[in-house]
Amino acid sequence: MIELKTNKLYVLSGLMGVGKSTFLKKLIENGLPENCIISSDDIRKQILGENLSIDQSGVYNAISQEANPLVFDIIYKMLDFRMKEGLTTFLDTTALTDELRSGYVKIAEKYNMEVEILIFDRDIEEIKNSNSKRFKRVPEYVIDKVSAE
Repeated sequence: MIELKTNKLYVLSGLMGVGKSTFLKKLIENGLPENCIISSDDIRKQILGENLSIDQSGVYNAISQEANPLVFDIIYKMLDFRMKEGLTTFLDTTALTDELRSGYVKIAEKYNMEVEILIFDRDIEEIKNSNSKRFKRVPEYVIDKVSAE
């Protein structure tokens, strides 16, 4: 477990289904206020609703990614405001590369906020196995594509 600090940005980084949201749920159970979290999935869900579809094999597909430009515009604006206010924030996105994380880090640094990158790294087969047990599964080809990037 990490030692949580106030006035800090925590960027969660890892493939979908690796356990980032589960980690945050455990922190919430231990007293972390939910309003400390900015989640790309939650913002996407607010914009599109559940928007689930079922593929030919009966797999529930994740909600559409087509809203990503709007989702990440909202994330950057929320993050900028929260960092300006000095609010501890957990950013729940995939953020798999230094390049993707750098924009978030720059916003925090602009307001002299500390940043900690929390890397969630599990074997790809473990991730696929966990994903296969989820109600809302990410199509396996998406996991393969994102992990190869």
